[in-house]
Amino acid sequence: MNRWPRLIFLAPGAVALMAGLLAGLERLGFALPVGLPNLALQHGPLMIVGFLTTVIGLERAVALQTGWAFWAPLLSGAGALLYLAGLPHAPLLMAGGAVILSLSALEGLRRQPSLHAAIMALGAVCGTTGSLAWALGLPLHQVVGLWMAFLTLTIAGERLELTRFLPPRRGRTPSLLLLVALILIGATASTLGGDVAPRLLGSAFLGLAIWLLIFDIARRNLMQTGLSRFIGLALSAGYFWLGLGGFALLHHGMPAGGYEYDAVLHILFLGFVFSMIFGHAPVILPAVLTREAPYHPLLLVWLGLLHLSLVLRLIGDHNEIAAIRQIGGALGEVAILLFIVTMAVRTVRAGRS
Repeated sequence: MNRWPRLIFLAPGAVALMAGLLAGLERLGFALPVGLPNLALQHGPLMIVGFLTTVIGLERAVALQTGWAFWAPLLSGAGALLYLAGLPHAPLLMAGGAVILSLSALEGLRRQPSLHAAIMALGAVCGTTGSLAWALGLPLHQVVGLWMAFLTLTIAGERLELTRFLPPRRGRTPSLLLLVALILIGATASTLGGDVAPRLLGSAFLGLAIWLLIFDIARRNLMQTGLSRFIGLALSAGYFWLGLGGFALLHHGMPAGGYEYDAVLHILFLGFVFSMIFGHAPVILPAVLTREAPYHPLLLVWLGLLHLSLVLRLIGDHNEIAAIRQIGGALGEVAILLFIVTMAVRTVRAGRS
């Protein structure tokens, strides 16, 4: 499949991202000149199911080169557009994309039986379970643990795939298996409510952050230059936020709303997940679109702005100062948009050269 059909699959996910960012601004208290009702309430599902499930689903479909796998980004992306339009059953369509993503991950495991493929498949199943639970009406604060597990296990599996080239180290695999088990138990049990399961999930995230800092190759990249160093910085910063997010869950549990809820979720989804997106995009985007996206030092500036924005947001959350949280939140969205624009310009210029 050439790049243009792939862009068609990616486009609804891009719309979901833009709408999700607008919804985030509305949640922060900004008055927006858009006529979409309940947009602020759609922020989380648009970002996780509409955007991330679509992008990851497209990546998996391209890797498998199997026609049915492209139904994952098609359903989640189209469902996101219908969700924005207010259709009542759109969440089920979005969840259908997550189901196909799980099947794609299981097909990848069948083709290449390995621990990293199994972990990514477990992550996809968590995402599917969370998306179905949300579509069927479970409150977001009880669903979000499964979405955290989806993205965390997906990333952990991808990073583990790269560590297979490193010499074996004592305790690496058993410790990871224990952490994965704790994540699965904590995420699943968090759907029942209460504080015990989220705290168990937090302890597992904290442990996984330490595991990644010790065993992943990201720190080796810090000694390199150019793109390799950028990737190392993005991943290492992401592992820091993953650890801090785990600590926050240990301390707060899973708040149902308010400043603590905002802090816990954005430490993990913005600090950790988007650090991973920044770090992986210059490698994954060329593979998906079959076009180079050369590195530019501006990407490092936007990465720094992303983390500065999160620090400001957390200061606002901790002190319950809405204005500081607004500034931090807005700067974070600016960093994401500038990163996307820079990547797009570099990709287009590379195609013309």
